[in-house]
Amino acid sequence: AKAHVLGLYHETAGKGKRVQRWLKHHLTKKLSVMTEFQEARVGQALETFDSMWWGIRRKLDGYLEAAGEHTQATRRAVEALRGYTSQCRVSFDQLQAAYAASARAERNAHDVLKKTWSEVTFQVGLLASRVVDGGLLDQLALADVQAAQVIDAGQQEIDAFCASDGAAALKHMRAHLHKVIIGVTSGAFR
Repeated sequence: AKAHVLGLYHETAGKGKRVQRWLKHHLTKKLSVMTEFQEARVGQALETFDSMWWGIRRKLDGYLEAAGEHTQATRRAVEALRGYTSQCRVSFDQLQAAYAASARAERNAHDVLKKTWSEVTFQVGLLASRVVDGGLLDQLALADVQAAQVIDAGQQEIDAFCASDGAAALKHMRAHLHKVIIGVTSGAFR
């Protein structure tokens, strides 16, 4: 009877070990796939953010170009006015032409500003919505923490983080994010 019980125990223990090995093997694969999925998700979020940002930047650059042309036209008009009033080397017709060019450049810059404002406000709102709704900053901070693989936490927090408990991981990340930001910022100024 004792030999039978020991045999059952040995068989059960063997099955348990095989199950543990199987779980460990498959869990490692699952964690690897989950890590790849998370990395792909962060990469996709960054690409979306980047493309939206450069769309906004392109429109802002268009306005800055128009504003620069307005500045140059105004500078030429002021030089023409100085040449007309104090140096007597510019005719009244030349002064009028410089002023008209400055006024056209101002109207153009104002029109471009209106158009840019209406297009960019929507895009900035959309960008902010994607950053907030998609938790982009949290995703990036979590990716940074995982990339650094430096966890300044107690064993309980480490266990919760490693157990893929998203809420606990985010709680831990937020608790230490301030220290990380201060460290990165101070490192940038060194």
